[in-house]
Amino acid sequence: MESKKSGLLILINSFIIGIFLLGTDNLVIGPLVNQISNDIHSSPENVTLGITLYSVAYGFFALFLAPISDIYGRKMIIVISSFVFGLTCFGISLFHDNTSFLLFRFLSGVSAAVLGPNLWAYVNEVFEKGKREIVTSWMMSAFNLATVLGVPIGLFVSGMFGWSDMFIVMGLLSIIVSLLFLIYGKQLSIKRIFTFKKHFSNIKEALHLNWRLSLSMFFASASYLSVYPFINLWLEEKGNWTISAQTVVFFFNRADRICRKHNKCFCFTKSVCK
Repeated sequence: MESKKSGLLILINSFIIGIFLLGTDNLVIGPLVNQISNDIHSSPENVTLGITLYSVAYGFFALFLAPISDIYGRKMIIVISSFVFGLTCFGISLFHDNTSFLLFRFLSGVSAAVLGPNLWAYVNEVFEKGKREIVTSWMMSAFNLATVLGVPIGLFVSGMFGWSDMFIVMGLLSIIVSLLFLIYGKQLSIKRIFTFKKHFSNIKEALHLNWRLSLSMFFASASYLSVYPFINLWLEEKGNWTISAQTVVFFFNRADRICRKHNKCFCFTKSVCK
């Protein structure tokens, strides 16, 4: 009984770590652009293509590759995609030239396009009602936390260590998550026959029913991916801010907003408390 409880706890943490890695992976590059461009002897403009390639690959291939878990099972697809995601992180850290960097960023996006949607689908199937909602909320919190911490993590790493170290850590964590899903994940039986024709028919129907929401989500995601990764580059150009100063202000500004939300403003920033 105790071992079963421990296995369940490990599986829950695997979901949380997996989704946190995906949320962090794209944003962490923004503050590292100058370091990476100097190290791989490329321009910052070319390095920023790594952000675009990851995002485009994720958005495009999720439509085609995410549903393959309906054919081969969610557990095995998560194990494979998480393992491949880890290998692409290692590739980014090991091969320091522009072509390899962009190639592995693209492959990271492709593997994330498989891993991300299937983590959300799998959590709804592997946990019973009651636990399912709790784990899903924890995953949402982890993903939102990753979007907040992605930039300052990149700032911290670029200030304290080399940019390659970040991808080595992410690669190790992703491969560990893969192994944990392999050991503790549940292989569920496939109850329905999957066809791409039916899959795209469902997408078309969903867009038709709520196209306004889909359009607003698209522009919201585009804005989020455009602003967050490049915020430190703008600060460097306009104000000559140091990396440590950017990190402190970013954290304090987020803390200030949280305090305002709960009507407990401590004035961490220069903004006026109302």
